[in-house]
Amino acid sequence: MYPTLQSAQPVPTMNVNMNVNMAGIPGSYRLTCHAKKLEAKDGLHVAALGSSSDPYVKIIGMNNQIAGKSNVETKSLNPKWKPFEVDTLACGGLDCPIMLQVYDWDKDGKDDFIGETRTSLRELTTRIGQPFELINMKKRGRAFYKNSGYFYVDFVEALAVNTKHAKVFHFEMSAKGLDIKDFISSDPFLVIYGCPKVYNAFGMAYGVNGLKPYTKLPKNGKKSKYSGIAGQPVVIYMSKPIMSNLNPKWEPFTLESRLMGGPNGNIRIEVWDWDKSGEHDFIGAADVNVRDILVEGAMIPLINPSRKSEGLYRNSGVLHVNVARPALDVQPVNELTCHSVRVRFAGEKLASRDLFSKSDPFMTIKNTAGNIIYRSEEYMNERNPEFKEVILSTINCGGLDGKLSITMWDWDSSGKHDVIGEMTTSLRELSFYTSINKWRLVCKKYSGVIGYKNSGFLVVKNFEKILGDPLANVMTPLTNLATMPGVSIAPGMVAGQAAAMPVMASAVTAGLSTMPGMAAAMPGMAAMPGAMPGAMPGAMPGAMPPMGMGAMGGMGTMALQGSYMQLQAKPGFNCMPPTMMGMPGAMPGMPGMPGMPGMPGMPGMPAQPGYMAYMQPAQPGYMPYMQPGMM
Repeated sequence: MYPTLQSAQPVPTMNVNMNVNMAGIPGSYRLTCHAKKLEAKDGLHVAALGSSSDPYVKIIGMNNQIAGKSNVETKSLNPKWKPFEVDTLACGGLDCPIMLQVYDWDKDGKDDFIGETRTSLRELTTRIGQPFELINMKKRGRAFYKNSGYFYVDFVEALAVNTKHAKVFHFEMSAKGLDIKDFISSDPFLVIYGCPKVYNAFGMAYGVNGLKPYTKLPKNGKKSKYSGIAGQPVVIYMSKPIMSNLNPKWEPFTLESRLMGGPNGNIRIEVWDWDKSGEHDFIGAADVNVRDILVEGAMIPLINPSRKSEGLYRNSGVLHVNVARPALDVQPVNELTCHSVRVRFAGEKLASRDLFSKSDPFMTIKNTAGNIIYRSEEYMNERNPEFKEVILSTINCGGLDGKLSITMWDWDSSGKHDVIGEMTTSLRELSFYTSINKWRLVCKKYSGVIGYKNSGFLVVKNFEKILGDPLANVMTPLTNLATMPGVSIAPGMVAGQAAAMPVMASAVTAGLSTMPGMAAAMPGMAAMPGAMPGAMPGAMPGAMPPMGMGAMGGMGTMALQGSYMQLQAKPGFNCMPPTMMGMPGAMPGMPGMPGMPGMPGMPGMPAQPGYMAYMQPAQPGYMPYMQPGMM
């Protein structure tokens, strides 16, 4: 438990706004700060000669987490920053050591260190108006070096809720000075990659479907609604292109914190030049921490690695975060309500793999485990096929962010189909088809050939989410179980699920056994001592040796109890006591003629004496089976 604010040192109340949670612990602090006499880092590094800096503040907390960061104040040695928040949890509480650092922002992303001071959050929020000396340890001991400036806290506001831990954020971004990729301009669009946290529900479903589950758990052992972090970055947002503009301002958008990997996640921001042909040109990118873009006024250089060798190259433009605020009116999308998606694919300008004609294309989609979850129809001699609409299960796809490998093939009658091209994507990326609807198909065989660009394009014509529980049919490959004669499915159960129990139709009212392989019982005939119906829960028809059966007065109907079945007597009739299925030794029925022998049934697995048969969960693609269990 962190120390409460009441135990802190007295502070001037006129400069502190007290707003804490019920435990008396602020979730964060909003600081208003300024600095004086900072060291000049630009130009000749001499303030007297007109040199200056573009300073910003960064606060490093526990485990090197960014606990707070300010905006950049350009060309100032005495900056006054906009108010910014400091995360109490990231600082490790009020009394853990933290590092307050001041940097000079540079266009190439290689910011220059000005100075730092070691303090604590308690000291930082109580020394109102008092200077913190900024020291550059590399310069300490040099002649005439005293410090690199002074940092001051002017106002402190304690916040009960840390806005950096909001579930959804509202962003407005723009860019300035982008590279020219067309004749005189560019058509830039924005792509953001993240490593989303994966819902536990999808993690369990992966195991059922053969996909590798995410088993990464919190170190404290506490349960979480997430089962880990996706292993590789995926597209979590894609903007529409802004035509002919080197200083674009994109449409406002929202992002879930979960998709970015949480407040301490790492994301990648890329800017591309849109081309009608689908051959989009890369402009620049930045790899940043989520907290870097949660600062209004943040400036992030976009770097193109292929241009770094150019002598005067600084960047390919600068990304500006104009608005970054919690979207309190927006609820996070619950992916557990997305049962499946309806998609319509097409191919465009597909390369020919036949000698004297166009290709005969069809496409396949594989999930993370390499299992084919979709195969389209073939189109003969066609470069621009439009495939039929398909419904893809989100579970089979590994959720909206599961990796999907799409391959376009050229069909051959020999069965040796040729690869036209392939690509990797996710359902979430495909959902941005209204922004970008065309993806390149690349054939690895030709990727090293001079002049090779692509083998055509995959086009998404339509994408629609279908609401429903994605886990509803996760274990139902055996959908025809309920159609077997004499078998029904317990209410609330789903055919093929581990919890599904086939319930035998009653033979009492009809006086007949309805399971194949069983003899028809004649009314009034005695049952052989210990004889039981020949079908056990989950067993195939005729699983027990065929034998006669009499319809006794008061003979019970099947009733579900726990994970096995019992015979349950109708009131008002003499009957044998409730007897578990497969258990020998049942009381003989009323005296009568011996039961007629049953017709031979399919060989099955008899219940061994002294054992009780029990249900083993059905495996996907297989019939349920029986296994003896000790009483």
